[in-house]
Amino acid sequence: MKTSNRFRNSQIFLDRALRSIPLGSQTFSKSISQYPKDCSPLFIQKANKAFVWDVDNTRYVDTVNALAAITLGYRNRTVDRAVIKQVLRGSIYSLPGRLETIVAEKINALVPDRKSTRLNSSHANIS
Repeated sequence: MKTSNRFRNSQIFLDRALRSIPLGSQTFSKSISQYPKDCSPLFIQKANKAFVWDVDNTRYVDTVNALAAITLGYRNRTVDRAVIKQVLRGSIYSLPGRLETIVAEKINALVPDRKSTRLNSSHANIS
């Protein structure tokens, strides 16, 4: 498949990904079907603040913001420190962790008439 030299590494990596992953992505909304060909990056290799770099080392302003999950920018020092602190305590347990209750309580306090919150890592069924 012919592509511009600007996206050469992206196309090589896409060809590799397509051999293992339908549409080249585990997330449909990040797949090749969602972005215009030859004018959008295909794979991100790093991010900092509001910017991302693709596998061709081209810098972009990330207006998609990790599917709207990133609101403070990438590599925010305050957030990174808190995440590292928690990771060092462990992040996946065999029983509920205290943080699950603390986060649910905060969400319930912020949302009117909310009595309970179930956190879900797949984003498929959040209630």
